[in-house]
Amino acid sequence: TIHDQVIMLVGDSTMFGVFNTLMEAIENHPGCSTKEEYKHYNRKSCPKDDKVNFEVSVVCGQYRAQVLYNRHDHGTGQQYGKDRGSRCEAWHGPAVLNKTDVVVMTFGAHLEEHKDESGSTLGSTEHWRSHSQTVAALVKDRAVKLVYVMPHWGTSAFSTQAKQPLKTPPAKIENKYSWNVVPQISSAIAEIFEAELKSQARIIDPSYALAMRPDCRNDYLHMQRGALVHSVLRLVQNVMMKGGFNEPGPRARATDRGAVD
Repeated sequence: TIHDQVIMLVGDSTMFGVFNTLMEAIENHPGCSTKEEYKHYNRKSCPKDDKVNFEVSVVCGQYRAQVLYNRHDHGTGQQYGKDRGSRCEAWHGPAVLNKTDVVVMTFGAHLEEHKDESGSTLGSTEHWRSHSQTVAALVKDRAVKLVYVMPHWGTSAFSTQAKQPLKTPPAKIENKYSWNVVPQISSAIAEIFEAELKSQARIIDPSYALAMRPDCRNDYLHMQRGALVHSVLRLVQNVMMKGGFNEPGPRARATDRGAVD
């Protein structure tokens, strides 16, 4: 899927989980290997010299590729959050973006870190639409494609063991960490990307499928690699193989059988 391309994953700790899952999947694929060319990853600082957090070379037979990971919990912006190393901006600089073919990005889950001057959470869709327009402007009309992964939410009733999936998503989302607002916010972000970037962008939505998996989690939010392989990675693979990016297309959801087959 990624042969002869540079793929960059941008996002928070959930996207870091996707990055690690992808690296493991590549290494386990017959005839494929990875080589870590660069690494600088901690919560206190960002890499220097226009570097992203990870640069990994991939070899699969005759094909070559590169996979990058850049930690930014909000897409862009230094005014949100506390940890300097969680808002690294190198991903949209020309040194990185000019060599990148596809950006796979998520943000919107850290909404409680978006606060106004009084300290109140900026949970309105108007704020997130404006913020998403800022992010979209960084890639608009550039020779790069964008895949936005709509974030999922957490659950207090999680299990680290594999169990039978729920038949339907829970009717009510917990309000812990404002999880109940995540679907509304992520939908607003997706709408802006679709409007601003048009055929340059694709949206994938694994959130409701993952809501049916309170099991297979490392904690209340972070999914284990086995679950990510059959949700987020399948959707990304499907978009890159079949999306074409030539004309606006429907959003891919993990609950659509055609999106994951």
